[in-house]
Amino acid sequence: MYKEYYRNQEFLLPPSIRELIDPGDMVFTIAETADTLNITDFEQRASHLGPNAYHPHMMLGLLFYAYSQGVFSSRKIAERVRYDVRFMYVAAHQRPDFRTISDFRKNHLDLVKNCFVQIVRLCQEIGLVALRKIAIDGTKIKANASTEKTKLRDALAKELKEVEAEVVRLLELAQATDDLESLDAEDPMIPEGVPVKGLLQLRSQLREAQARLDIEPKLNETNLTDPDSRIMKGGKCAYNAQLAVDERNLIIVAADG
Repeated sequence: MYKEYYRNQEFLLPPSIRELIDPGDMVFTIAETADTLNITDFEQRASHLGPNAYHPHMMLGLLFYAYSQGVFSSRKIAERVRYDVRFMYVAAHQRPDFRTISDFRKNHLDLVKNCFVQIVRLCQEIGLVALRKIAIDGTKIKANASTEKTKLRDALAKELKEVEAEVVRLLELAQATDDLESLDAEDPMIPEGVPVKGLLQLRSQLREAQARLDIEPKLNETNLTDPDSRIMKGGKCAYNAQLAVDERNLIIVAADG
């Protein structure tokens, strides 16, 4: 025998979303902490034009919880808000789209950083942080970048040379130009179906990468999409960050890239 199930069964009384989340989940701590932050600086930047903006307390709680779960993409956060009950809770059932989330982070990045300072002070006030003994060490943080986009110095020079030659060949084939310098025109006359525009974008990325390596002779690799990342032990793109941790509860009190 099997238990019957009804996917379209309605609730007699509306349930509380808190009941669907483990009581010990950190989402409650993060949401409550975000609600205590001083948002005066956010309010001073708020525009009185157009519709009401999402509340900074809610947006901060959403960002902090997403980051604690390893979700850094604005698109992924917006997606989680639609199906993950924990994200639904911290967002109070509101659904900011990915562009709103991205713009909030980008436009208030300095203020978001200051919020971390407030959180450390709060931890100190309630006795979670003593700030007597601090351990400082490097830590590897995974980057949202593909290892395939990381180019070694010699491989980069070779690929750039090949792309340059292919661009010239295709443009000559399309009879768009006989001069490589004309590739810098804002709107080159390229017949439909000739994949020159994609190559021009790739060439631009390769040139920028080559310029970074020329500026830093000791650097032997660079990533086309995330120049700050490096391939580290384990073969993944990551950052080498420096963290300062308080001895009492191992809370991070400072960080530097």
